[in-house]
Amino acid sequence: FGISNILYNSTGYININTEFINDNLLQHIPNNYFVFELNDWDRLKIATIMRLETYVRKGYKFSLGKVRLDESSIAKCSSIFRIVDSIKIDVKDIPNGKHLYTIESLKELDLKLIATKVNSGLDYEYCKNLGFDYFQGYYFTKPNVMEQNDVDSSKVAILDILKSLKDDVEINELYEKIKMYPDISVILLNFINSATFSLRQEISSIKHMITLLGKSQIRDLLTLMLYRIESDSKHMSVLIEHIKQRASIMLFIAKTIGIEDEKMLEKIEFIGFLSMMDVIFKQPLVKILYIVNVELDIKKAIIEKSGKMGQIYELSLALENNDRERVLELSEELGISDSELSEIVLKRHRGISDILDAKIELSKNS
Repeated sequence: FGISNILYNSTGYININTEFINDNLLQHIPNNYFVFELNDWDRLKIATIMRLETYVRKGYKFSLGKVRLDESSIAKCSSIFRIVDSIKIDVKDIPNGKHLYTIESLKELDLKLIATKVNSGLDYEYCKNLGFDYFQGYYFTKPNVMEQNDVDSSKVAILDILKSLKDDVEINELYEKIKMYPDISVILLNFINSATFSLRQEISSIKHMITLLGKSQIRDLLTLMLYRIESDSKHMSVLIEHIKQRASIMLFIAKTIGIEDEKMLEKIEFIGFLSMMDVIFKQPLVKILYIVNVELDIKKAIIEKSGKMGQIYELSLALENNDRERVLELSEELGISDSELSEIVLKRHRGISDILDAKIELSKNS
């Protein structure tokens, strides 16, 4: 659905537990959209509290949920007041008697009080008179379930990869799986080049990227990506077919001219994936390649068409653009015979058929 379509420029509250915090999943969720609600605050260990303090310094906001408005309950959670901005209190858990003193003491700590399960006008007036700042409940609106007819193709891809990770897949098998989904590869590449990861190495291939990230971090990222996908998945599916086709043709050309080195082949395939990042991120390719930390020969191959890899890349573009003259020139430079070129062109036409099938499927579902 997209975050903006769900929140309508408001702040969302997400329930998180101790396991979620300790698994470092929180760092991948944007902190400008959400407040994170701690419902099992009574189970927080010192190490977890220290981790939450780190997130607070990074701009994350937390709220305590399921707090009773009595002195005993408040005393139990008082040690973590310093890391939260608000407290959620169920209307039915507000006792009669000394609650006014408790509310005043909480307000002195600059904590916002949120009344939950406010289901009637009487509940609202009662909580408002007690000094609550915000209110949540059926009196205002009932929860609305948002439905979506089509399953996002990117989410299907993520679930497919996550299943492999659950089966304790080997790195080589994981590489074969991830390279089937170029958009996932690009998003992982975008993360590995972010400040969060603090990468100090240049990346030479998809397999290299997977090795650097590790299976555990890939699992965490993919899990969170299920909630962050906002692209037009129908049109993206056609683009993905195009990217896969380009990478496939480049590999076929490389093998045709006798390249057997596995790392070289991985680099050539990687160039195929990277070469359409401008379409995905809607930024000039030169700018994107300046930002991402890939090896220099890969950048030169894409930008300058230099070296053997650059020639293979340029030949794939010439085939896509039906530039017969340039196709023949590059084929001669690469030592490709007429019969070999015919095989390459035939493979290219088969790939076009796959892209057309994706477009036809898109038009049917539009």
